[in-house]
Amino acid sequence: MEKGYRKMTKRKLSKLAACAASMLLAVSGAAFAGTATVNVGVSANIANNCTVGNVSAIAFTYDPIVANHSSPAVATGTIDVTCTSGAPWTLDLDNGLNNGHVTLSQNRAMNSGSNYLSYDIYSDSGHSTVWLSGSGKDVTGTGSGAAQTQTMYGQVPAAQNVPAGTYNDTVVATVNF
Repeated sequence: MEKGYRKMTKRKLSKLAACAASMLLAVSGAAFAGTATVNVGVSANIANNCTVGNVSAIAFTYDPIVANHSSPAVATGTIDVTCTSGAPWTLDLDNGLNNGHVTLSQNRAMNSGSNYLSYDIYSDSGHSTVWLSGSGKDVTGTGSGAAQTQTMYGQVPAAQNVPAGTYNDTVVATVNF
């Protein structure tokens, strides 16, 4: 009986192996019968973009009688420009709301009611380059992808005889890119 069992088992195993082999051939033949390829394009369009923000105002303290009788008042403010990496930019400051009421040789004025106090904003700490719209002396740079802080150097000329009050102006900053 042992011999007969072995024969039968061998036959079953042989048939099972042949069946598995033919199935494997059928499956592998179908899976690897040929290949086809295609290229898939991948792209991204990155446009130049800029923002301006994080402004700290230029806030003067002006005393026409003592401190600023013979010396100008100076103050600074900052503005951040953030542009796409590699994007060239220009930061323009307009002439403010009261530039028609300027006295002396300044380009801008703050007002308190009908009273005006002349001032200017410069792009350098030596107050030699007026940062003025349309002057061709705007601040320029190239974007880094991070905020780039620009300092605005304000100056109110000495000896302006104006009444006490709170003087204000609004200057619009525009980044061109």
